[in-house]
Amino acid sequence: MRVQIILFGAVILILAGVCLANSKDMSESIDRAKRLQEHRLIKEIAKATVAWLQDQNEPARLEVDRRIDLLLEQDQLSVKSYFIAAQSAGLCENYQKAISILQDVIEKHPDEKAPGFDLPVKIVGRLWLATVAKQSGDIDKAKSVYESILSDMETLETKQGRESIAMICNLYLAEIESKQQNKDVALARLRSVKQPKLPAKGEWVGLYNTYIDWATYEINKRVQKEKAAAALRGDKKTIGLAHMVAMLHVSLSGIYSLPISDYIFDDKGNIILDTVYKRAINNESSKIDRNLSRLVAGSIKERAKSYTEAERYFFDLYQGDSYFSPIGGISLARCKRMENKTAEADSILEQVRTRYPGYDSVVTELKESWKKELR
Repeated sequence: MRVQIILFGAVILILAGVCLANSKDMSESIDRAKRLQEHRLIKEIAKATVAWLQDQNEPARLEVDRRIDLLLEQDQLSVKSYFIAAQSAGLCENYQKAISILQDVIEKHPDEKAPGFDLPVKIVGRLWLATVAKQSGDIDKAKSVYESILSDMETLETKQGRESIAMICNLYLAEIESKQQNKDVALARLRSVKQPKLPAKGEWVGLYNTYIDWATYEINKRVQKEKAAAALRGDKKTIGLAHMVAMLHVSLSGIYSLPISDYIFDDKGNIILDTVYKRAINNESSKIDRNLSRLVAGSIKERAKSYTEAERYFFDLYQGDSYFSPIGGISLARCKRMENKTAEADSILEQVRTRYPGYDSVVTELKESWKKELR
């Protein structure tokens, strides 16, 4: 009898193990099917979004909305899918839908990692939300979002990049306060950018210092405008860090971060990139977005050897009065040089030297390198 009980128990255990294994396999199979369905829907959204950007007719817009709604109806949707859905809605100028999707993912998954970043959804999602709000013309909403991010800084678990997030928010808030004629508040925001708790060393130090120099320039523009440009200082390292800051800034803000492009496998992806650049550059609500987008877009076009297109972005950047203007001038000259327009390139560099004497060493070094190439 005892042997029978033991054998019976063993059989039960074996059967339980088989059931658990089958249950696990079934669960994994269901999960895999869900992810495949999610992937298929995202590809359809990407295709429909490109179609709308090409034609911009009502049936195409409605098709994008329908595809987004189908995706959002899925169970256990990944965080990345929410961001792609929001991005698609924003690209199709359905800003309220994009805002609603971002609010939804922030509420449901606040502490999960945002796609492409070692930062939580509650931070990156709100940076995207503020950008969409500005694109829709709702500056007050953008302002409240930036303020809410700053209020959460102390609760942010990861310290890496924390100060850069605070600096980004304060620079945007200073811009908004200036537009709303709150000049003293704007100055206070800029001064707060100059007072972070910087690490003694590490990869973030250079980026932080670039933000500090940027804020200093903005303060000088407001306090002693005629001396602001002359006070700018730059070298090769400064230029490299400025490019890094620009890319970090537009990525975190959702201007250039394009997860939807992962699902477009031909040159149609350029339609999305060009749309993003044009929207940011033509957006009157934010000079910050315009200037950083010009620098990033120009750099990408330059690397692609599309020098004429790159020059257009760099020229507009150089003609402005931003912290990044001398870098726009130097980049413009470099593109001219690549087109063998040496005299024009030299003339631009001399203009940069005159307008921004703190960049004298950069101009001299660049011109010397060109001379060596001709020997």
